[in-house]
Amino acid sequence: MKNNTICVIIPTYNRKEDVMRNIRSIKKSVGVSYRIFVSDDGSTDGTKEMVAKLFPEVKVTVSRKNCGAANARNLGMKAALKMPTDFLFFSDSDFTLEPKTLLELTNAIKDKPGYAAATGKIEYPKEGLAGGTLFIKKNNAQKIGFFDEISPIPYEDADYSVRINKSGYKILYVPTARIYHKTPYSDPKIAQKFWIRGAYRTARNKIIFMRKHSPAFWLF
Repeated sequence: MKNNTICVIIPTYNRKEDVMRNIRSIKKSVGVSYRIFVSDDGSTDGTKEMVAKLFPEVKVTVSRKNCGAANARNLGMKAALKMPTDFLFFSDSDFTLEPKTLLELTNAIKDKPGYAAATGKIEYPKEGLAGGTLFIKKNNAQKIGFFDEISPIPYEDADYSVRINKSGYKILYVPTARIYHKTPYSDPKIAQKFWIRGAYRTARNKIIFMRKHSPAFWLF
């Protein structure tokens, strides 16, 4: 890994303003070389057109319809794996990075063969913690494969993390790599609407996750 090049993959659906903030934060990154891929999961808000206008160097892949986060990540991953790169970094569209985040993640695992991936300290802008990002070596991503689209969201990221561990590798937590998660769910009304709407999907995907990975699924 001589150049420590990173392909940054941003899956998104109808969040063009968030995507612009994300890209602007990535472009402030220091100490690394990177390419940015926006993976548009069937947006209807003009995301593709705005990215092309403001950031013509960013590659955009577009799904013909909205299929969920796993599909969006896979679209971006397929495009990124064709490029000469050392790492893939998945960043949800409503994230922003500090300038040294990618450098901190790179330095944390580049010389650790037992670690396939890393994650940073993900915070809300004001308080609390959140999940949803993955920094992984390209060669490990090729071995582990794509996200399982049977669980578009949630649990698709948890499933991928377990698959990394089952492949014999570890995931490193890097608290100095800070990532901020802009979320509307701190508003109780929005949060209640979101969780009610996603209750079936969450329960369904939890069962699928347990069936795949728990040796005691019959008890569950």
